[in-house]
This record gives sequence, C-alpha cells and structure tokens, in this order.
Amino acid sequence: MGRENNRLFTVGFGGAPGAPAPCQHCGYDLSGRDHVEPCAECGETPTCVSCGYNLASLASDAPCPECSLPVTASVAGDLAQVAGPDGLRSLHTGLTRVRLAILGQALLAIGYYVISVITTVRVSMLSQSGSAWTLYSALAYAALSTMLTLFLLWGYWGVARTPLVDADAGARAKGQTALRIGLVVAAILVAVAFLQTTTSTLLVSSDNAAAGVVKIAWSVVAGIASLGAWGTIYFSSLLVIEGAARRLPDRALMRRAKRILWLGPTVVVVGTVLDGGVIFVASPLLFMGSTSASTIIFGLLGFVGLFLGPLIALAMYWNTLNRLRKDVKRVVRAVATADAAAAAVQV
Repeated sequence: MGRENNRLFTVGFGGAPGAPAPCQHCGYDLSGRDHVEPCAECGETPTCVSCGYNLASLASDAPCPECSLPVTASVAGDLAQVAGPDGLRSLHTGLTRVRLAILGQALLAIGYYVISVITTVRVSMLSQSGSAWTLYSALAYAALSTMLTLFLLWGYWGVARTPLVDADAGARAKGQTALRIGLVVAAILVAVAFLQTTTSTLLVSSDNAAAGVVKIAWSVVAGIASLGAWGTIYFSSLLVIEGAARRLPDRALMRRAKRILWLGPTVVVVGTVLDGGVIFVASPLLFMGSTSASTIIFGLLGFVGLFLGPLIALAMYWNTLNRLRKDVKRVVRAVATADAAAAAVQV
C-alpha cells in the first residue's frame, strides 16, 4: 500500500454491517473477523481506545478486560464514523482555537518581555520613573493573557468533548476525562488569578505579617495546582491526539504524539537549566560594564533562558496539533464530497 498506509480515510457513518474497520496503525480493513488478530498488513494488534489495553485474541463481541468497553468500539469505525459530522466540526474548531491561542500567548509573552526590558533601560538611562507604565502594562498583559487563556481552554473543551468512542458504548477515549478535569481546574485558577491581580491589592501592599503569610501560602498552593492542571492538560491532550490518530488512522501522528509526550517536558527542563547556567556565569561580567548595555544584554540572555526551551517544546506541540487539524479537515472535506455525491445519485 506504500504511503497510503500512513493515512486512509474511510468515509461513511453509522457503522453498518460490512462497513470497513480500518487498522488503528495502517488503515488495513479488519472487518469480518470473529477475534482480534494482528493486522495482516503491518503486524500490529489493536488496542482499546479507552484505556490502551492490548486486545489480542479477544472475541469481537467481548468487553475489554481493563475497562469493560466493548471490543467492537475499538476495532470498528474510523474517525468519520465514530465522531459524526458534528464531532468532526467540533474537533476541527477546537484545534483551530487552541492553535490561535497558543500563537497569541507566545507573541504576547515575547512582547511583554521586550516592553519590560525597554522600560528598565529607560529608567536606568533617563532616570525616569517607570512605575505608572509598568503598572499599566502589567494590567494590560494580565487582561490579554486571561482572555487568550480562556480562549485556549474553550478550544481544548471542543477537543475533549469530541466522540472518539462509539456514543452507545458510554465511554470516552483515553485521556478525555483527565483533560476535562484539567480544563475545569485551570479555568478556576485563571479566573481567581485575574481577579486577584486586577481588582484587589489585599495581601500585596499590606504590612500585616499574617497577610504576608497568607499571600505566600496562596501563591504556593495556586502554583502547585496550576502546574498540576496544565501538566494534566498537556499529557491528556496528547493521549487524545493519539486516540484521534488511531481513528484516522495516521501512524506518523501517533508516533509524534507519543514522542513529544516525554520529549516536550525534557526540552523545557534541559533548555531552562542550561540557559540558566549561561546567565548565572555571564551576569557578573555584564554588570562590570555600562548600566544600559548590561541591562540590554542581560535582558537578551534572560529571554533566551526563559523562553528558548519552552518555545522549542511549544513549536513541537503546535505542529502536532496542526497535523491533526489538517487530517480532520481532510476528513471533513471527504465526508462533504461523499454526501454531495450520494445526494446527487438520489436525485
């Protein structure tokens, strides 16, 4: 089958008897079998789309031993059949929103950092007070960042609610439940953080020792909860992407989703540590020169240290989302073409 193995889109809805049941890995037709067997084309064995259990040798009408999802829900039906037209549109729209929000967040973060460096240089060179400008830019950044983050969560919700398992099976694809939980927690934390930043100076300007302790405690708790929520969103969304790739199927996308599941965090951690070390070594030398030049150079090093690793990981994640979006768009067009052809025949 050559390159066609990588992507085979079977168009049709309803899962009627005799409908193709494409292999999750290469798209080879597995329909008409009483038991789950390795694919004759690629040798891979189907796995449960809900929990990932290897379904080898199980009867086609048996439940998954791990999560009780019917085996037929995992081995029958491609993405178009399982998700349906509404699900396909929801998935495509959600992926588009996520991509736009990620791009907006990256540009906003870079822009805010550049403005911060420029403000610091103005203060040091011109002896001007930058407190008002710093306050306004911080409030504007908080407002824009919050809106983009909520738009991002909205997009992820479209991905989380797309049926990747037969609706009659009463189950969600692997990662979708965790993704929904992470989205709810993240939305709550984003709203609380925005309200605290923009509408109250409590625990910020107060000299009360108890207020300071509460502020620190809240920062620690919120930081841990935020890290957990966004970590959950990252990992579970990749599991959902892998599940969608199995339904397409798109073997290359499956491999990519599995790879950046661990490669993304590794790039962020290693890149941040290495860049932080460069900044630590270079900073004493920089401050021996002029104040303005040192500020600019240190600001550039800080940008590299803070953003280079995360930006590389973000680019890998963004490209993975974009590949799935293109795949889904292709399926949507194929379904529309097939429906139009069927309507023309009926007329």
